[in-house]
Amino acid sequence: MAKVLVTRAMPEAEDTARDLVALGHIPILAPLRHAEAVMTPLPSQIPDGVIATSRNAFQHGPSFPPEWESLPVWCVGEKTAEAARMAGFSVIFVADGDAIALARQILAARPMPRRMLYLAGEPRGDALETSLRAEGVDLDVVLRYRMKRLPALPKAAHAALADSDIDAILHFSAESARAFFALAHAAGLVKAASRPWHCCLSSAVAEAAIEAAGRPLKTIIASKPTGFSLVEAITTQCGGSALCKGD
Repeated sequence: MAKVLVTRAMPEAEDTARDLVALGHIPILAPLRHAEAVMTPLPSQIPDGVIATSRNAFQHGPSFPPEWESLPVWCVGEKTAEAARMAGFSVIFVADGDAIALARQILAARPMPRRMLYLAGEPRGDALETSLRAEGVDLDVVLRYRMKRLPALPKAAHAALADSDIDAILHFSAESARAFFALAHAAGLVKAASRPWHCCLSSAVAEAAIEAAGRPLKTIIASKPTGFSLVEAITTQCGGSALCKGD
């Protein structure tokens, strides 16, 4: 059993908490960011397909016209696909959890869609857009939401770090890792924040966490870029909480 700090935004944090509890861990919920809707108009020209890398793409922004509901939608993972279904879409393809896998799936489609609409958020990485445009996809990006950082660490995170009462911290993106350490530095808790294991969705996220911390970290990389794989990685490392202590 490990005490695990979950810093991702709601409602994703609640999904992760359920996975942690199911595997015998104790989640400490302390979201560092929240989504704000951006009301960018949808294009008048109907695209060949739609791309989404977060459920926020369907939960924020202007509603979709009925004639869009038959469009194929490529989603980064199952949670995003669920949100697409709730928004009325029915032709949905689900990738394996990261932007590169999503780009490969789109490029492998036959016939390959040429005019795509990406329902995007900010901030975001550029791997998906770069990969698709390099292969000749005409990609229109519509901003649907913006992730806003909190001005300070949530009380739950501050207290747990100050008391050295955390075994592991989850990082789902490079941006969330940077946000965590920026707030830890501001609170004077970066040393305490560096002691636990840092469980990262990918090696790129781990690199961002180490850079933001400004010191070495003990990291765990998920075997697959999915939330459940990240939780499983904690279970492998932390069979008992004593095994999971950072020092």
